[in-house]
Amino acid sequence: MIPRVLSLLEKHGIRSTFFVPGHTALAYPSLLRAIRDAGHEIGHNGLVHENPAPLGMEGEREVFERGLEALESVAGVRPLGYRSPSGEFTLNTLALLLERDAL
Repeated sequence: MIPRVLSLLEKHGIRSTFFVPGHTALAYPSLLRAIRDAGHEIGHNGLVHENPAPLGMEGEREVFERGLEALESVAGVRPLGYRSPSGEFTLNTLALLLERDAL
């Protein structure tokens, strides 16, 4: 599926952002690198697409960092963009983003 999407975007000269969970990056490293190599932005989408609400500050920080580390280790990029899994976020989410000057 991703190769077809990348081909279509290339055909029309469109650059896009792909929000990718860290686990997905680890499971499909060649696809993540293909997205990067095609010039698209890679955004952070959690570790395993978990809802951060029940995790508490330390739990949310841990999965946030592990997701970032996975994306960085596979693609060599540290994403600036973040989309909280399932669109859920907490006051902790905002604090984590502020810690990284991501807002």
